[in-house]
Amino acid sequence: MSRSLIAVWFRLILVVVILLVGIQLFLASNDDSTASSTIAKSSFTANDKAHSFNDNIIGINMTVPKMDYDKLLLLGDSLTEWSIRTNGWGQLLMQEYSRRLDVEFHGYGGYNSWHLMHMLPSILQEIQYSRDTIKLVTLLIGTNDARSLDPQHVDVDEYQVHLEEIIHLISEAVPKAKLVVMTPPPVGQRIVSHFHFNELIVYRDACIETVQKLQQSLPNLELLNLWDLLIPTKSSLRDPAFDPASIMEFFSDGIHFSDKGNKQVFDGILTLVKEKWPDLTPTTLKFKYPSIRQIPFGKVSTDAVRKALFVNANQGSSLQQTTATSIEPNMALDKIILLGDSLTDYGIRTVGWGQLLASNYTRKLSVKFRGFGGYTAFHMNQIIQPVLNEFPVEQIKLVTLMIGTNDYYIMKEGGIVSGVGDYKLNLEGVIRTVVETVPGVELLVMTPPPIGGRKIDGYLIETARVYRDACIQVVETLMKKWSNIELINLWDVFVPAGGYDSDAFDPSSIAGFFLDGIHFEDKGHKAVFDAIIQRIESKWPQWKADQVEMKFPRYSELPGVKSGEEELRKVLFRNEREDNKIKS
Repeated sequence: MSRSLIAVWFRLILVVVILLVGIQLFLASNDDSTASSTIAKSSFTANDKAHSFNDNIIGINMTVPKMDYDKLLLLGDSLTEWSIRTNGWGQLLMQEYSRRLDVEFHGYGGYNSWHLMHMLPSILQEIQYSRDTIKLVTLLIGTNDARSLDPQHVDVDEYQVHLEEIIHLISEAVPKAKLVVMTPPPVGQRIVSHFHFNELIVYRDACIETVQKLQQSLPNLELLNLWDLLIPTKSSLRDPAFDPASIMEFFSDGIHFSDKGNKQVFDGILTLVKEKWPDLTPTTLKFKYPSIRQIPFGKVSTDAVRKALFVNANQGSSLQQTTATSIEPNMALDKIILLGDSLTDYGIRTVGWGQLLASNYTRKLSVKFRGFGGYTAFHMNQIIQPVLNEFPVEQIKLVTLMIGTNDYYIMKEGGIVSGVGDYKLNLEGVIRTVVETVPGVELLVMTPPPIGGRKIDGYLIETARVYRDACIQVVETLMKKWSNIELINLWDVFVPAGGYDSDAFDPSSIAGFFLDGIHFEDKGHKAVFDAIIQRIESKWPQWKADQVEMKFPRYSELPGVKSGEEELRKVLFRNEREDNKIKS
């Protein structure tokens, strides 16, 4: 055989080998976005990082920045307590300020200004070491003072004294915070449950007089007259011809706000903030953790990603969490932390599964939302330690984790965002960090849910199955070591009797659970909420809502003004925390 023929054969063989190697690399990196069956059956490993990150998957031994959220503090009676409910003005604020400010609810049904004045130092003590993080405070108190029924009633002169003291306590504890004082609102009937329309006018005027007097020395103090929001006409309210029933649409029972009333209050607060403090409007404030669009992606180092993730780290803060002995009784609520991507972030919305949890545990456990749209398990693994460090370890009782949907997204240019091997490593890293940082915490991991179609944008039902199984494998392995970990397979929640792995399963049959095939519709949120509650009740019954005691007692257990301060404090602070420590 001639030399030239041998050379030709050699070149042909070389071309074939190169082609075969190229095909193998092509399949291994999952670059064919149309080959769903190939993706589903591929054997992913930790090295599948064509579109992942180059180093430090687990992200250990790195500097942990302080990423405490700024806060919006809501103080008041049941008009504030109930605002955490679906379509409540507080819930709407929580949704509007999502990922920008934490909304802290301190509303106590039936309480009057005397009660709040004595409990406020304990509430403010919680935040005295992070006073600069309190950006905005709302105060709505006085409706129960006006009630002609002991032990709630407080004479109007005493109400003014208490209100002035409350305002001074707030201003001294958080001097940089903006304070919105709302007048006690009207009621939707002339007399309803011992609340008199005309008597509330007197308390409204007392509130206005007190705030206007204090504004001369407190530049961060503003007044919001709720009567102007709910009664648009300047009618003579004392005129016997005025019918309070004309504003009944703003109330659910004549006293507490209806959806329409809540919307009026919410709009009134935002309008005032925009006018007086435009730098505190939701659209002006930055996300604490940045949008996914602001985080570098692809062949970049972990250091570059972390630099973007922590761009808004608290200035001048140490890396260590310290505590100090409290002077006032420590009445801080234990915490539920919700971790995840947009499926958790959207849970803060009206009828969202997280909002339903927050409402379910009102005054018992504080629900903290840490959901970040577009984030993957890799991102969560980088931020999990600073997230946990925001809260005293002894106060973190429950954590939920739902992450992985973005990991299996197939990009337009080809390739999955994060190979299943990387996903498993990072998921394990997150779980280990939670259970090792917070010993004894109850951790509820949820699988990435199914989607409402075979292909939704870059999400495929076949890849969703692979990442669901990867999640189950990781969690079941770790459950053998830690008994405080539980797993919810969200596919079982949406597809009963395990029909999702049948060849006959049509994902469009569950489309009603989703808004867009990916994010939950109201029905889907309710299904997730119910699944979480059922698991808590079966595995951790001590955390059932009806088993967790309110930190501050119900108003029916409180003594009246005539009983004196000492008797009141005995009842108010009987559930003081045993650890009696506050974060500093």
